[in-house]
Amino acid sequence: MTPSQPNVPLTELNETRTFFEDHFKLGPTTNPAPIYYTLQEYPMSQLTDLFTGIGGSIHALKIHYGLNSNSDFVFGLSALELDGSGHVTNTYNISYGNRSAGNIETTTEAVLEVNRLRYMDTVVTRRDDSATWTPLANGTDPHSCILNWEDEVQLMINQNYAEYGGNISDYKVVFASIATQSNAHDYAHSVAIYLKKNNSALLDNTAYTNIYISKACDMGHLCPTNCLV
Repeated sequence: MTPSQPNVPLTELNETRTFFEDHFKLGPTTNPAPIYYTLQEYPMSQLTDLFTGIGGSIHALKIHYGLNSNSDFVFGLSALELDGSGHVTNTYNISYGNRSAGNIETTTEAVLEVNRLRYMDTVVTRRDDSATWTPLANGTDPHSCILNWEDEVQLMINQNYAEYGGNISDYKVVFASIATQSNAHDYAHSVAIYLKKNNSALLDNTAYTNIYISKACDMGHLCPTNCLV
């Protein structure tokens, strides 16, 4: 399944979450096991803080895939500054989701790289709807997802906050691993982002004038192969 629109309604999110669980697991290929904690939530303000006071006018959010030493999923995060062609000119605020503490916390590129290598070396995929599991392939299978900030993630945040109001502290941002079909057969690991307010997910199937109200966003570029925005 490929994204049918720039926003993701509830039904589509649930379907692509199921696709992820059915097509990505922890190895070995002979008896793969579920990947735990592929849906995590953090204070919305901590995500927007990654982009506060950084240079440039065009930005993207990079979501790094990783596993910790317990083989639990880890979302790494960094704020990217882009030029007009979508090339990365600067990287800011390298962070990760500390699931136990419930916070987005500062880390280093080296730590994200260790987590990435665990992910690539451990996760197996069922590339189509057959029963065959194969290891992830470097240079082919994505290990990160890059989403436009101003035109997608920030827009989703702004539209929902304008619609539902309240305090900034009422909101959390949810990162959800999903699987979409990059062509007629292959499934790829991507990420959808949506909001919760006071513990209720802002997700439904209703069409609104503002496209991200009660919707997730997932129109990211998977890296590799597309590491540009």
